[in-house]
Amino acid sequence: MYPRVGPVDGVLLKKENTPDPVDIHVGRRLRLRREILRLSQEQVANGCDFSTDTEV
Repeated sequence: MYPRVGPVDGVLLKKENTPDPVDIHVGRRLRLRREILRLSQEQVANGCDFSTDTEV
């Protein structure tokens, strides 16, 4: 779990600059698949029609 700041009006807030657990999971799975297929980050970016300097 990621660190949280106490409840504010019943809503739990996470600390700033902490990645969401879903983002971490998806990133790890993407990296694993890319490594299995022996693709570079640039090849994946080109396949997704992103430039290598695009922030997603």
